[in-house]
Amino acid sequence: TADAYEDPIDVYRIKVRAGTRARIQLTPSVGDPDLYVFRGGARSVGSAPLARSLLGSGRTDRATVRNRKGRTATYYVAVGFSDEKRLRLLNASYTLRVSR
Repeated sequence: TADAYEDPIDVYRIKVRAGTRARIQLTPSVGDPDLYVFRGGARSVGSAPLARSLLGSGRTDRATVRNRKGRTATYYVAVGFSDEKRLRLLNASYTLRVSR
């Protein structure tokens, strides 16, 4: 779960093997969380995201990242609220899936 005031952003580290991709799916059960993906070198969630999905309430957000490098790469997946949603919504419950 994510809470706009107490725990506004959940961050997960994923590793993607060389030459493969990861499909990320965020399915809300309550509320309207948003999905962001950052490169492994990102210093904060204030960095520019590599991918993001800000679909409306009740819709499944999706993103795909490809690792074109010759070695395993790290990415960060963040679940949170965009600024305009944070004002209207206090919490969200969700399921996050990462697959190849």
